[in-house]
Amino acid sequence: MARTACCNIVEFPVQVLAQRMPQLRDLPLVVLAQETPHAPVIGYSAKAFELGVRHGMRYSAVLEFAPQVQAATVSQAELDEVHERLYAVLQTLSDEVLQTRNNPGVFWVNAGGFKLLYATAQEFAERLAGEISRLGFRARIAAGFTRFGTYLATAGAGATAGAGNAGGSFTPESVATVFRSIAQERRLVHRCALRPVLRSDRAATRLTRLGINTVGELLLLPRSEIRSRLGEEVERLYLTALGERDLPAEPLERSHRTPVARRSPEQALVGSEQILEVIQEMLSSELRRVRRGEQVAEIRLTLELERGEEHREQLRPAHPTERCELLMRLLRLRLESRRLEHPVRAVELALDLRRERARQSMLFPDLEPQRTEHTGESLPADLGARFGDEVVGRLEPSAHQLPERRVRFVAQSEPLSRPAAHERENAHERENANERENAPQDLGAPQHESVQVVRRAFLTPQRLKSRGVPAGALFGPYALSYGWWESSERRLYYYLVPEASSGVLALTAVWLYYDLEHACWMVQGTV
Repeated sequence: MARTACCNIVEFPVQVLAQRMPQLRDLPLVVLAQETPHAPVIGYSAKAFELGVRHGMRYSAVLEFAPQVQAATVSQAELDEVHERLYAVLQTLSDEVLQTRNNPGVFWVNAGGFKLLYATAQEFAERLAGEISRLGFRARIAAGFTRFGTYLATAGAGATAGAGNAGGSFTPESVATVFRSIAQERRLVHRCALRPVLRSDRAATRLTRLGINTVGELLLLPRSEIRSRLGEEVERLYLTALGERDLPAEPLERSHRTPVARRSPEQALVGSEQILEVIQEMLSSELRRVRRGEQVAEIRLTLELERGEEHREQLRPAHPTERCELLMRLLRLRLESRRLEHPVRAVELALDLRRERARQSMLFPDLEPQRTEHTGESLPADLGARFGDEVVGRLEPSAHQLPERRVRFVAQSEPLSRPAAHERENAHERENANERENAPQDLGAPQHESVQVVRRAFLTPQRLKSRGVPAGALFGPYALSYGWWESSERRLYYYLVPEASSGVLALTAVWLYYDLEHACWMVQGTV
């Protein structure tokens, strides 16, 4: 099985607060949800835990038995900034980093494929713990095979339910645990407490009253009675412990920042060449300050003209890139297609930088990625830069009857609209049902499952040699309108099953119609 490693920064908000206020590091410290006396505790330090502080307690109640406890709040912006720093470090170790929104400070790192880089999984886990400690955080690391098992190993669940959250949660430095087999991980999971993986206090209280405190005790219950008696949350946990599913996780959100550069030349800029020369200097300077892994997804250019006017341009490459020559080519195409009425007195350049998923080429940042001129990936971006973003788009199917309106042009900036999967399946089933209902039957042979009806149409209708209809069975007419959305041309089609020898009908039917203009029968095809 593929290896995965869980990095659990215990009491994440408290450690973020301790980095911002190092003078409180050695004091009993709690983090509150709000700056009010009755706000609940969402995090606590090791000394506050020793005094009896627990999650969910009101700060006013904490002060009654521990007045020396210090309290503060941590903003979401601070947590996001630390997430960015942690992401930058974890991305250097693996190209897949997952997180969960319900539990900040918990990350899963894909540890598969590192046998040639690290001698053992223990070495990889220690390397991960060392990188986290180097940032000033204490974490518990577990390398195993499932997100559920590695999380329980780092959540302080302890060997039994009685260990609670005290089991090694507050260590002076990061520690690492490694499971050598899936059986070893499952043995630990069965001994772990249920409280760390239950979000509902009601469900936890119900299980405690039933005497069910560990994962192993939960698995002893009959599966058919879990949902009806204990609820959906406990059922999801039960299936996760069985190994039929895993804890939900999602990739880390890509970082996003927009540096802005501004330059006011001594003399006003006239002509696209002078403007592009200044822009190239600004762009090269900004790209040298781009962080590792960041790429330019969009360029916003503002030109301040004389007489107080502004000219704004917005450019997007086909794919996020850090190549200056590619971005300059798009800027040149755009500016050469514009005509400025007045000279430019100031240039403002804003780059939309996004951190993409780690690639193997990031191991060698000084080398340019290999690209060929035949890929055509930059053609849409070139067209958008030259003629505007509104000329670049895609064709989407539309629910109209007219053939020329079956598809519609959608600009590239508009989001992609996709019908729900079940709606597409239902529409496909209805279409198949209508085709089966309206399909012409085989007229020359008895109905049988092995008989296949194939319609062959001629590109150009052929004139029937005989003036009259040959002997046989004639079925019809079937009125069909050709080009009804443009004209009112209408034809009456017939199916003719000619007679073979001894008066027996042939298996092949002729698909024909009568041409009033030429007063003859025309064969459209065969069936």
